[in-house]
Amino acid sequence: MHKNQFIFLIAFLDSFIINSVHKLYYYLKFNFGLLNKMSKKIDTSEQFIEFYKKKAENLLSLVDNHFLNKEYRKCLELLNQAYSMYQKGHYTEEAEKVKKRFDEIKETHFKKKE
Repeated sequence: MHKNQFIFLIAFLDSFIINSVHKLYYYLKFNFGLLNKMSKKIDTSEQFIEFYKKKAENLLSLVDNHFLNKEYRKCLELLNQAYSMYQKGHYTEEAEKVKKRFDEIKETHFKKKE
C-alpha cells in the first residue's frame, strides 16, 4: 500500500466515523423525543426576575462595603448597576430607593465647584 493510499484510507475512515456518530446522535434524539422536549419553550421569566433582584441585592451589599471604605465613585457605579437590575426585574419601589441613595451620595460627596 502506498503512502498516499494509506492517508486517503485514514481520512475516509475518520470522516466515516464522524458522520456515523452524528447520524447516531440525531437518531437517538429523534427516537427518544429529546429534540421535541428541547424545542418546547420554557417560561423562565420568573427566574430571571428573581435573578435580577438577587443581583441588585448583592450589588447593594457591595455598595455598603465601598461606602465604609470611602470609595464613593465605586458606590455610584454599583448603585447605577443595581438600579438597572431592579428596573429589569420590574421592582420600581426598590429602584427609586436606589436612585435616591445615588442622588444623596452624589450631592454630598461630589459637589460642583463654582
